Amino acid sequence: MKFSDNKLPVAVIGTAGHIDHGKSALVKALTGIDPDRLLEEKKRGITIELGYAFLDLPSGRRISIIDVPGHERFVKTMAQGASVVQIALLVVDSGEGVKPQTLEHLHILQSMGLKKGVIALTKCDNTDMDLQEIAEGEVKEVTRGTFLENAPIIRTSAVTCQGFEELKQALDKAVSSLGLELEELPLRIPVDRIFSVQGFGTVITGTLTGGKIIEGQEVTLMPLGNSFKVRSIEVHNERVSRASAPCRVALNLPGLNVDREIRGQWITEQGVFEPTTHMLVLLEPMPWVHKEVKLPAFLSMNIGSGIFECRVYASQGLVANKKVIARISLSSPIIARTMDRFILRSPGISSKGYSVVAGGIVIDPVLRGKKVPPLVSAVYSNLQFMKPFDFIITALQIAGSKGLGEKSLFLKTALNKREFDNTVESLTESKKIVKTREGIIFEKGIFDEVCTKAHEVLKNFHNQNPELSGMKREELLGAIIPRVEESLIKTVIDFNVNNGRWKIDGDIIKIAGFAPGADEKITKLSNEIIKICNSNVTNPVSLSELPGLLGESAGNINRAINFLQTSGKVVILEGEFLFMKDFLESFVSKVEKFFSHSIELRISDLKNLVGLSRKYTLPLARYLDDIGVTIRRGEVRIKRGS
Repeated sequence: MKFSDNKLPVAVIGTAGHIDHGKSALVKALTGIDPDRLLEEKKRGITIELGYAFLDLPSGRRISIIDVPGHERFVKTMAQGASVVQIALLVVDSGEGVKPQTLEHLHILQSMGLKKGVIALTKCDNTDMDLQEIAEGEVKEVTRGTFLENAPIIRTSAVTCQGFEELKQALDKAVSSLGLELEELPLRIPVDRIFSVQGFGTVITGTLTGGKIIEGQEVTLMPLGNSFKVRSIEVHNERVSRASAPCRVALNLPGLNVDREIRGQWITEQGVFEPTTHMLVLLEPMPWVHKEVKLPAFLSMNIGSGIFECRVYASQGLVANKKVIARISLSSPIIARTMDRFILRSPGISSKGYSVVAGGIVIDPVLRGKKVPPLVSAVYSNLQFMKPFDFIITALQIAGSKGLGEKSLFLKTALNKREFDNTVESLTESKKIVKTREGIIFEKGIFDEVCTKAHEVLKNFHNQNPELSGMKREELLGAIIPRVEESLIKTVIDFNVNNGRWKIDGDIIKIAGFAPGADEKITKLSNEIIKICNSNVTNPVSLSELPGLLGESAGNINRAINFLQTSGKVVILEGEFLFMKDFLESFVSKVEKFFSHSIELRISDLKNLVGLSRKYTLPLARYLDDIGVTIRRGEVRIKRGS
């Protein structure tokens, strides 16, 4: 049976709190669903794995609920649940008050970037008013300065249902003020369970944290890269044809191996995310980390539904109240975007028995190289104040002259696709970014720097080679690459040609207004070369002979030859033989006249036409082919087009 779209969950609520403070009992009493699934959980009376339920609020909205374990040994499991929720339900036993895991869970939720929450004082049917007042006072004290500072505190009882209506109203109000547009984000589901259903095949479950999903859609399991078609979707045990973030989902994925280790994988759209093992992050140590945790260090990262071993590098250690920009190298690949949240754990490394040492925010999910640009510390220290264009401009500034493709740039922002496209369009129109024909994007300041650099290279070339008409395109590219992305240089060339700053003729580029010329010495040397050529018409001179004939350096002779070529006075055949241009023009005229009465041209005919030996007539014959006068057919040549 399918339920209507207006009954699809609109938010995911996560419980938090110390062991045995009544989280699971509260969820069961509120929803009628027992979140403890395992036999061991029921025997021991504690939550070990994440539990799931749903609740219909007074407004008619439906919410998904994730119930987390409270025991310190299972804090990693709690963090997996906390990573996908939007609203916290902090549970505190009214008889015991704030306990160690109350505080630890509170700061994990803070690190995950939550903004909304409700606090439930539980077991109020079994405590007097004085104890409840004391517990409420402790809660207000520890939440001061956190996202729960002004959260409503509701006194409840899972036995008598005291406070349930008030609690539902408070949750409803928190949901209504979220203002989320998570369905506009790329599809992502951190997978937390996999099992097989007889007659259906493999099913995975997870929390849809971004995007939307429909029956029949092809999805990718990342970072593995395997693709599967979604046969069916369930939300809280009911079949639906589509689901939108945020909510819990179960997907039937035929072909997926049920024995595969699935936790730590993500369901995504194909071609959006890039697996990564190196990230740039902003770390905020937990308030109980008073003794510095020296870096580099091996720590465990909780991100999505997975736990990953990693090595953390930074210029300083981790200590309370000091944010740190750090590099993280992971033992296995993950997928991530800028502004994704995570925590770092190291059991026993911090004081008071807490294993969590820091919360973190991803700055650059796919870090290239090991150096942290100075720009990063200044900009990303205040991530929460960054606007959409800040993410794009900063990412492009860090990328520098390598630029970023749209896919890579998108991952380095916290924007949904619509926001990203609109921001890129706006920045392009306002000339703050430049996009090449190949789709690589650059910050305008970087583009201008490369323009200046390329112009200097071309200007220096003219100064050093005044006899040449310009620089070959490949030479200009080679003078700047590999420091600069090739597509950027090509865009710089197009830009300078289009605005009239440069001129291009074939593959030769020059600064507008430049005319080739030669100094007195090169002019004199050029005239001497012309004399030698004119005096050796029947025995053309080769380049290798010129230094001996002229008594000049090869460098100056090359400059003179370049000048003569640029001015159209000489032509070099096969890289060696020097011919005067007017001799070649006369030679071509003789060949064309020859074809007026003959069909085939042989080498012997050429010898008779110009009076030169075979040593020179062979290069001349190939010259005729090159300029399109003749086509070779075996041992003879015929006129092209005949």
